[in-house]
Amino acid sequence: MTNQEILPLVSSLSFNPQKNCFSCSISNSFKVYNSNPFHKRFKRAFENKNINIVEMLGSSNILVIVFENKPNQLTIWDDYQSQDLITLDFDTKITSAKLFIDKVVVCCLNKVIVYRFDSLEEIERISTCNNPKGLIAVTENIRQNLDVLAVPGEKKGEIVLNKYGNNPFVSKFKTFDQQIETFELSKNGKLLGVCSIDGTLIRIFNCETKYCVYQFKRGKKKAVIFSMSFNKNNSLLAITSNRKSIHIFEIPADVSQRPTKNREKKGLKLGKYGLKNNRSMMKYQLNNICYNTIAFVNDELIVVSNNGWYYRFSVNVDKKEIKQKEENHFVK
Repeated sequence: MTNQEILPLVSSLSFNPQKNCFSCSISNSFKVYNSNPFHKRFKRAFENKNINIVEMLGSSNILVIVFENKPNQLTIWDDYQSQDLITLDFDTKITSAKLFIDKVVVCCLNKVIVYRFDSLEEIERISTCNNPKGLIAVTENIRQNLDVLAVPGEKKGEIVLNKYGNNPFVSKFKTFDQQIETFELSKNGKLLGVCSIDGTLIRIFNCETKYCVYQFKRGKKKAVIFSMSFNKNNSLLAITSNRKSIHIFEIPADVSQRPTKNREKKGLKLGKYGLKNNRSMMKYQLNNICYNTIAFVNDELIVVSNNGWYYRFSVNVDKKEIKQKEENHFVK
């Protein structure tokens, strides 16, 4: 790729909770694509209104949008009718948002607020540390209702986890002594992957027990972790970073099995595997150095970058092999 091709063009880029679609905003427009197989679904442009954030409700025509000229206002947009459904105003800048059939989740600089979608009644307000990147992780149930919400806590290295629906619970636990770089929930909401600020260690936690059940070491050199994704059966965790690499780690099937005796180290409850540094089983070097976000879709790994490139990779566990199968430039 030339230097011109790696210049960032996309201001917002994310997969929906099911990972079957992704949305992006470019200047005053947004586009929605199918993840795998790749194809464009719909797009919309606004006159004199650049977009900071766009997120989808499932794979529907309903989206949440934050416009650049109104960074404190959330708009819920119906693209089929080409009109605003709802606007919500906040006292600080919105850093991220998620939309579900039953709830709206809004992340500001140092708080996350959860609303009922039908009435816009505020049902929860969670205080966080300063969170300018808008770090939150979510899963949904089969009805596309919010199932699990993970947000940074007020303390360094802390996570607050809220389970909704059946068997609800709220928990708060330490993951690292230092700041967290990023984190991600497995699709079933049972595991949480958390990466340290220096990008060298990734820890896996059982969401119910709060045990640290596994630890991976990405490498010795510091890195900015861009994105993390579990596959559908929680046997693999993929990460990407500014080192231009994809690392895929293998997670043992019995990773959540309780240890025979309680163990604790560095303030963490430990699972049977403790804090042994496990290395990646597969690695792939990308040419693209831009920020990207990733997802396992139909047993393949999808990487989309904020300079408008889409990549599809096959993952062969038996051969420990990652192969690029497709490449598309989606902001042409």
